[in-house]
Amino acid sequence: MLTRISHETFSDGRGLLSVFNLSTEFAGFQRVFLTSNGKVGIARGGHAHREQKQIFFAIQGSFEITFNSRGESGTIVLDPKSDGILMPSLYWSTQTPISENAVLLVFASGLYDEREYIRDLNEFNKVLND
Repeated sequence: MLTRISHETFSDGRGLLSVFNLSTEFAGFQRVFLTSNGKVGIARGGHAHREQKQIFFAIQGSFEITFNSRGESGTIVLDPKSDGILMPSLYWSTQTPISENAVLLVFASGLYDEREYIRDLNEFNKVLND
């Protein structure tokens, strides 16, 4: 089940300040990466993770996050004032920028390992049904 992850955001005439408390909200997460310079409407992702979890935050612009797993599916729009989304393992998802210059911050619970990825939707459905 998807979970919203809150973070503190402060706004004044200088802009937004977003605070991510690594020792509490992100304990156990091992990797951080950004996606940026994507074309509006062109999705990234299109895969699932066997065991890893990810947390998504839009830190600039807006993203449409689609997800599907075991009868739970939907679309969530993230922007810099939104809570983050915790994507559990075995969720198929895509992340699509829906505004120019959008930047997505992603926390991952493990280091990069290609064996961790399920990149074929038919294989994903088979794994879910096993």
